[in-house]
Amino acid sequence: MSSVDFLPSDYRRQAADRRSHIWLFITLTIYGGFVGVVATHQFLAWQAIERRYEQVQLPYVQAQLANQRVAELESRLAETNDLAELHTYLRHPWPRTQVLAALIKHLPPEVNLTEVTIRQEKPERRDDHRKESRSGTAGNDESASRTPSSHQSLAQLRDENDAARTVIWIRGVTTDNSALHRCIRELSDTWLFTKADLESLDSMEDNTAPGATSFEICLELLPGYGQPDGPAEAPSKRVAS
Repeated sequence: MSSVDFLPSDYRRQAADRRSHIWLFITLTIYGGFVGVVATHQFLAWQAIERRYEQVQLPYVQAQLANQRVAELESRLAETNDLAELHTYLRHPWPRTQVLAALIKHLPPEVNLTEVTIRQEKPERRDDHRKESRSGTAGNDESASRTPSSHQSLAQLRDENDAARTVIWIRGVTTDNSALHRCIRELSDTWLFTKADLESLDSMEDNTAPGATSFEICLELLPGYGQPDGPAEAPSKRVAS
């Protein structure tokens, strides 16, 4: 048996509208609750981030100050190292007394010296002419510049002296050539000299010293402290040998 709906159509439409309004309210309530939960979570997370930021702010500032202090110390250390290298480099010309002591120690009685010349030989460089041409214009800038730093002074000294070598020219007379050659071998083995060469050996024609010969020896001096191929440090008790 079929049921018959005697309600008017307006009543059915109003009932459907009420149901749709209820579902809309439920949907909006659920959505609003979800948005509220998300907003609350975001707010709590932001509060946690702010608290964490406040906690790490002081260590961060301390770390920044420590980094600045380290940078200052590294800068001072670099300046000190440059100054120490400059002081070490300034010691590189060997004392002439030490050179002569090392020379005389290996000199036998049969060998007599007549002349000893110590000089520095610098190779010619291509940029010498360019430096001379720029010297006129650079004079004003140099006069206005401040005192150069130890690093600049060391660089200038290296540029002027590292390529140079110190040689010792020895002239004399000997009555025993074997003693002369033995002396040259001993000089070449001395730590202060890197090379010892006999440049000339000539018989003397006068009768003042019969059987004597004149000679010329060239010695090359060891590079000084701080120079390429020079000693790394000064031995505390090293003596000329």
